[in-house]
Amino acid sequence: MSMNPFISIDWSAAWREAFLAHAPENATSEYWDKRAELFQNQARFDEYTRLILRRLRVGGGQSVLDVGCGVGNLTLPLAQRARTVTALDVSEPMLAYLRKNAAEAGLKNIEIKQLDWLEAGIGSDVPVHDIVVCSCAVVTPEAQSMLVKLNEAAGRIVYLSWEIAHPFHAAVYRALGRPYRSYPNYIYLYNLLYQLGIAAEVSVVKSRRQIQFESPQAALAHWRARLRNLSPQEEKNLLEFFQKELKQTAGVWIPRRPYPSSWALMSWRK
Repeated sequence: MSMNPFISIDWSAAWREAFLAHAPENATSEYWDKRAELFQNQARFDEYTRLILRRLRVGGGQSVLDVGCGVGNLTLPLAQRARTVTALDVSEPMLAYLRKNAAEAGLKNIEIKQLDWLEAGIGSDVPVHDIVVCSCAVVTPEAQSMLVKLNEAAGRIVYLSWEIAHPFHAAVYRALGRPYRSYPNYIYLYNLLYQLGIAAEVSVVKSRRQIQFESPQAALAHWRARLRNLSPQEEKNLLEFFQKELKQTAGVWIPRRPYPSSWALMSWRK
């Protein structure tokens, strides 16, 4: 009998290798601190958030933990549904915007905590909540540790979202003339959950979620840091691509044409 290749793969190690190969800077709080203003601006255009919210079963008597909450794209509407929401993020600038947004919305049932999820103690720093939500926030090479803690923190259900495909990233690689090497997608997390004994349900979300930058030059800086080995000619080609493909709208730069993305919303009950 042949061995199932998906079972024989060490998905924790595979995720770690793929994550570190593509975006190691994403694991630092400094990276997210610098992107807080951009995240605040992008909330106005975020169709992804609206589509995800339709799929979250949250009731008025429940407590919700939002891990990697950012500026509160999900936190605020969840607080309108739930009894209480605990919003957790490693970035203080992100949380500063969340405090501002919550105050403007008149929401008083949100507890905000600045914590590194991998260092947070379940039951001490963070109590068990009915529902745990983690939206596009597995930004660590230690995915297994993060998933285990998400499961430990949930009393009833966990919702975890991650990308399936990102066409804009593929377009960037085409502009460079390089073969496309994708960021580790949801299948790593799904199979890792399976190896942890968790059979997650998967719902596919397709959205026109926009990539946003402060300028074409900022887009170049982002990809320079992400790829780390751009030649001068590749930098020139990439800047020309961003200058052609991006347009300025309400203080941010977004693609001139749609780049529909697909996302996996994984969920499991306790």
